[in-house]
Amino acid sequence: MRAAPVLLASVLAFAAIEGAVFHTGLYPWILNTDSSTGDLETILRDELERPKNGPQVLGIGDSRMLLLPRLSNQHTAETGYTFGNIATAGATARAWYYMLRDTDPAARRYRAIVIAVESHGQS
Repeated sequence: MRAAPVLLASVLAFAAIEGAVFHTGLYPWILNTDSSTGDLETILRDELERPKNGPQVLGIGDSRMLLLPRLSNQHTAETGYTFGNIATAGATARAWYYMLRDTDPAARRYRAIVIAVESHGQS
């Protein structure tokens, strides 16, 4: 009989701690920026804070992603598009969904998403 209130209190405490850490700005603040998770959070924060003028294109992939926004954005006057990139070393396709979800929760910020994939075919 005593187990039910203890279990309920444990679930409520877990939910409160999880909510405070992961659904506020606390988690990125306590991360070590030298860690891979800290690096990812920095990349995502930088993309969120990047000024966005006109239609946006976002690149996502791993460290082999060759979309370089500083080069692509030199042609913004001609193309009308501004580029961003959240490619992260070691990121897999499984993680890309979560990276995109955190960067654009409403899925309306970008006109196009450029996804880097491996090509195993012959050229």
